[in-house]
Amino acid sequence: MNDEKLLELQELFIKRLTELFPYKNGGKHKDFSRLDELNLSTEDRKHITMSANAIFKARRIAPIRSLTLIGPLFSPDEFKLFKEAYDYQIDKAKVIRN
Repeated sequence: MNDEKLLELQELFIKRLTELFPYKNGGKHKDFSRLDELNLSTEDRKHITMSANAIFKARRIAPIRSLTLIGPLFSPDEFKLFKEAYDYQIDKAKVIRN
């Protein structure tokens, strides 16, 4: 993984999230009805809806809890790529902090 690949995967992740959670009727609220497929608890569902807004603003791969919860909505190969990108993203952030 390198920085260029990370940027590619971040863009792909945001594109896929936009497909999964489009805006309702062109408005400013996301349609999270796809979460119904996952049988999430109320707490997990609330976490995803709050996390998604931050993810779209930051344009980064979701934190591991969010990524794991919505993982079944992605293909196994996509999930693996996003997980690897998330790990690289975290490692890079640690290096920058130090």
